[in-house]
Amino acid sequence: MRYLVVFSITPVQAFIGRARKLRDFYVSSKILSYLASAGFNAVNGKKVYPSAQSKSIPNKFVFSIEADKEEQVKSELERIEQSIQNAWLELADITNVPRCRVNDYWNYSWAAVPYKDEKEYKQAHSKVQKLLAAIKLKPRKIRKSQTGKKCPLCGENSVWREDFGANKDEKLCGVCAIKRLLPEKITKNHQLYSIFSDKYPSVTEIAMHRYIGKYGLINEYEIESLQEETKYNELKNKYGKSPSNKEKYYALLAMDGDKMGDLVNKKTTPDEHLGLSQKLDSFNGEVEKIDCFDKRKGNAKLIYTGGDDIFAVLPLENAISIAKEIRELYMKKVVKDEPTTTISAAIVIAHHKEPLREVIQDTHRVLDKIAKEKAGRDALAIRLKKRSGGDRDLFFQWKATNPFKPDETLFDSLLKIKEALSESALTSSLIYRLAQLKDAIGVQGIKSEQILKLFEYEVAHSIGEENVKENAKRLAGLCLAQAFNQQGELKEFNPEAVAIAHFLANDNDDKKMEDK
Repeated sequence: MRYLVVFSITPVQAFIGRARKLRDFYVSSKILSYLASAGFNAVNGKKVYPSAQSKSIPNKFVFSIEADKEEQVKSELERIEQSIQNAWLELADITNVPRCRVNDYWNYSWAAVPYKDEKEYKQAHSKVQKLLAAIKLKPRKIRKSQTGKKCPLCGENSVWREDFGANKDEKLCGVCAIKRLLPEKITKNHQLYSIFSDKYPSVTEIAMHRYIGKYGLINEYEIESLQEETKYNELKNKYGKSPSNKEKYYALLAMDGDKMGDLVNKKTTPDEHLGLSQKLDSFNGEVEKIDCFDKRKGNAKLIYTGGDDIFAVLPLENAISIAKEIRELYMKKVVKDEPTTTISAAIVIAHHKEPLREVIQDTHRVLDKIAKEKAGRDALAIRLKKRSGGDRDLFFQWKATNPFKPDETLFDSLLKIKEALSESALTSSLIYRLAQLKDAIGVQGIKSEQILKLFEYEVAHSIGEENVKENAKRLAGLCLAQAFNQQGELKEFNPEAVAIAHFLANDNDDKKMEDK
């Protein structure tokens, strides 16, 4: 008899997202993919998705096997589970972490449904997915609680060692220690060696790459000094300038396919699922080729690309252009043949000293709650997290037209405003003047022509007479795209577009780079 099987490894976000350093985050994603590959490669059956050629294996995969009895299916799944567990414990051995500290960390869940032929495949696929979801509600095993002080990084397991970090005073549990130590302990004969062999940049280095490049910082002490503002005077004395406030910010990018579950469930045969998987593989392959992710050409870091998920760390000036390029690749490689799916993106601009795991969590929230829920999917949401003051958000659908400039999308309007700020055609003081327009725009019955006059007045005071009308239309659209309800009342005036564009812009002089 033929069985359709779905196999899942958890936890995912808890394992990947609990990171203090960017390298921890990157290593976590690669470890999870490595473990999933260990299970996927152990399958003795027909792999449905991802495809057998996929370079990055997700934590959940589907396959079919032939078996005479349910006991044979269970035996096969236990063998796959053991393959993953062996790979995990091998990493513990490499890093000298006691197995007893990490042995029960992972949960393995599976479900299997018999079916006769392809006519029953779709029903079997739907049933096995629902069965797995029910099984996950009650894990097969409960992790043993660990006594002693809790790990400050994950807050879950007990501390194993207390001598990590530059000052040898960071406390880590066994699981977090594997993530921290593996790049240093891995040997050349291990398949993970090539992934971890290069020096991994910190978020500080990505945020300040222009400062590092301008002054040729290659000394390890000077690069480490960028993380401590108390040492900035040394850099200023040597180079005549310390990093500006804006140079201390970087961007996290998360992208995720919309309604991908619905698309997967609509497929009626294994070959259709395989075809979708191959399209996603092609998409991911093209994302990896983007110039800024090549260490020889760019300063961005691709943390994870697999299926319809993307996570990357970017310099500010690349953030929205890379998000757009990835979306265009998705449209070309996936949406062209699968028009029911789109892709949404979240960009969070954060200070390099902000706790990384909080920024990661916030990026996922912005993607799910703003880009997908509030903007309605097929959207871009951007959050600026200033160290002082609240978060500033801007969001719109990729194809949304600027209501004040119908020949331009809101995304293109943002790009033009960003360019104007880069070229000093707009000044950052406009941020604060636009915020004062809310009361005037909120007058009931105000017409679009009157709104434009208000924006033109403020823009003219910022740049003079050149391109006043065009930039006023762009700013009005960005600030008021979601502003009015059906009764014509002002519900949301969002002047944050200029503040966000200012952060994303290339600056031509050091003065403008100061964060007012």
